[in-house]
Amino acid sequence: GHSAVIYFDLDRFRLVNATCGHEAGDDLLQWVATRLHEFLGPSDSAGRIGGDEFAILLVGRELGEGERLAHDVQRRLLEFRFGFQEKTFSVGASFGLVSFGAETRRAADVLSAADHACRQAKDAGRGRISVYVEDEAMAQTRSSIQWVASIQRHLEEGGLRLFGQSIHALSP
Repeated sequence: GHSAVIYFDLDRFRLVNATCGHEAGDDLLQWVATRLHEFLGPSDSAGRIGGDEFAILLVGRELGEGERLAHDVQRRLLEFRFGFQEKTFSVGASFGLVSFGAETRRAADVLSAADHACRQAKDAGRGRISVYVEDEAMAQTRSSIQWVASIQRHLEEGGLRLFGQSIHALSP
């Protein structure tokens, strides 16, 4: 079966950090992390990946369920007002979703696809949800990156030998 990853980052985190300090930023991150677990099923997991970025892994669940969950998390974030001293912030997030199956080899590929979708959502405007769809250009980029990695690996392991031949003009 298929699984899905939801990748999101908070829209206002830097603002909270800049105006209220890192302690407030930490409080906000902890609040988000705690809320996330309220949405998870028994085989799902979630965590903070870095900075203000979070990921949710939905094991054996279809993309549609992932979209519903992303909307639920988004709604919960938007209802919340983060208060620190006299300041109050609304906290939104941009979401990227990617679906993957058993044929997927590397977790890094899934995460980078979800991250890509998240950036597309961000570009589309605050609080958007974007589903990753690989277009031709992306497939080509991914393919060339894989070729480069493959060639480098073969060079390191001695699986490739490079030969040179000098070229001379036939007439002076």
